[in-house]
Amino acid sequence: TIAADSVALGTDTTGNYVSTGAVSGNGLSGSASAEGATFTVTSNATNLNTASTIVFRDASGNFSAGTITAALTGNVNGNATTASAWQTGRTLSLTGDVTGSTTIDGSGNASISTTIGANSVALGTDTTGNYVQQGATSGNGISGSVNSEGGTFTVTSNATNANTANTIVFRDASGNFSAGTITAALSGNATTATNVSGYSGTYWTSNNDGAGSGLDADLWDGNQFSSYLNQAVLTTSDVTFNEVYNNNWFRNNQSGEGLYNQATTQHWYSDDDDWWNVAGGTAANGIRFRDDHNGTIRGAVYANNANEVGFLDSDQQWAYRHVRDSRHEWLINNIEYMQLDSGGLFLHDGSLAEDYDALSGTTPTCNVNNGGAFSLTMTGNTTFTFSGAASGYSQGFVLQLTGNGSTVTWPTSVKWAGGTAPDAPGSGETDILVFWTRDGGTNWYGVLSSDAAS
Repeated sequence: TIAADSVALGTDTTGNYVSTGAVSGNGLSGSASAEGATFTVTSNATNLNTASTIVFRDASGNFSAGTITAALTGNVNGNATTASAWQTGRTLSLTGDVTGSTTIDGSGNASISTTIGANSVALGTDTTGNYVQQGATSGNGISGSVNSEGGTFTVTSNATNANTANTIVFRDASGNFSAGTITAALSGNATTATNVSGYSGTYWTSNNDGAGSGLDADLWDGNQFSSYLNQAVLTTSDVTFNEVYNNNWFRNNQSGEGLYNQATTQHWYSDDDDWWNVAGGTAANGIRFRDDHNGTIRGAVYANNANEVGFLDSDQQWAYRHVRDSRHEWLINNIEYMQLDSGGLFLHDGSLAEDYDALSGTTPTCNVNNGGAFSLTMTGNTTFTFSGAASGYSQGFVLQLTGNGSTVTWPTSVKWAGGTAPDAPGSGETDILVFWTRDGGTNWYGVLSSDAAS
């Protein structure tokens, strides 16, 4: 037998139980928290329009309410405060001088296309703004009138370029016209004149030129011709001036003629549509480049009688020299450092420095047009591509390859000693490899020059 009050719920029992009863939300009330209590929940639901209560339908399913906000479906009795459309559409009509009609059901705006009745608008009475009631002309040379509804007002001009009385003057296609007597203040020169009227001085003609006339046409502002020109200035003359300024081209009409320096005999001319010539030197000809007139010499283009042509530096010493049908020379301070001739390219001093490119990634390309040496520190399994080689030329490059334990795949065109490619360098090791081709890369020959340097 279990003694009374000896079992504690939750402590001595398993499973769910309700210890306290309570309600939450609107329209419900009730609670219970005593041992053996009855938990009663009370609803305030009613079909009446009572504030703060739950809606309860009566035996007919009806209830009263204040304002219901909802999307309704089905029939609703009474008048709606708002509606999407009227129950019955209506036709609106205009009558009188302006007619028109439209149908509207309240679901949207409506427009009425109107028609103004014939002869229903009186100008001036029913309209605002200015209008021309009739047309007329005034003055000389024009005519025309109109005074009817919808009439055309045409103005006619009697203008003509002929000398016709009581007409307007009209210039012809050349701007000319004929007239009787024109009374005006005129300016400009007449093409011809019978006499000079209103001038009291003496005027020059071919009949009164000469000494003693006061109108000697051989005088300029009272001075003899020689005061202004001391030489012939004909198109065939050899003319000498101190300085000549020109705002446009200096043009020469003769091939083989141009600019000639009388003092040095140096001259510049063209005798072909593709060429300018510099000539006149005793043993050489050239063009110097200076900062300013008689300024510091910066360089020159130069050719001499030994068939040597090229560039001079600011010391007027050879910087580049080409000897015809023989060789090219590159010089510094007039000392030859490099020569190119039919036998090849020769370095007389110094050494040849080739371009070097550092590669990256796992699909690098060794392009011999970009450099003569390459390097790569591997970051994973690597596949090489070779490019840029031209057939008929001896081309190659050196590759410095540092490994990280990954594999290397070479182009299939690479030929190795014994037919087997060397192993990829180990992690942290560096191999030096040399590649060479003479057929544009159809066949590359590879050599492991240094193995596992670290």
